[in-house]
Amino acid sequence: MRFFMFPIIVTLALSGCDKQQQEEVKAPATPPPASTSAPPSPPEAPVVPPPQAVVPQEVPPPPPSPPVVAQPVPAPPLMATPKTQPEEPALPAKPDTLTLAKQSGCLACHGVDKKIVGPAWKDVSARYKNDAEAKTKLIAKIKAGGKGNWTEVTGGMAMPAYSPRVSDHDIEILVDFILSLAS
Repeated sequence: MRFFMFPIIVTLALSGCDKQQQEEVKAPATPPPASTSAPPSPPEAPVVPPPQAVVPQEVPPPPPSPPVVAQPVPAPPLMATPKTQPEEPALPAKPDTLTLAKQSGCLACHGVDKKIVGPAWKDVSARYKNDAEAKTKLIAKIKAGGKGNWTEVTGGMAMPAYSPRVSDHDIEILVDFILSLAS
């Protein structure tokens, strides 16, 4: 039975499609233009309303923000340090002074306590201990270089000039440190 029903269903479906196509042929989708002697009028422009004047409204200023109050930072608690004798005498140089001396190239030839190529800084400080012009003389020697002051120590090796490679300010810091080593 199924075998006989299938062709009938297909025939009915196709005949329904045929009727729809016939109706479309009878009624065209767009009407033909009317034959008149007057040219076609342009399409009407859309009506745009005139612009309205915008009245600015006053906006109230924002409320002032509350003032920022800095909170005090509590100081760290003071701790008592025990009074003990140091086992070794501390180096009289500040670490930043020795760093400056190393960066400037001074420690290549001078040591604080011992001679390397040039004299130990403690020996320089001892030699100029009572000289009122020591600071001026040492600053000039470091800036310009020279030889002859420490020949017995250096074997005639000359002190190189360090200006402008090392700033005048840094040279003064180093000379103050050297002169502070006198015992």
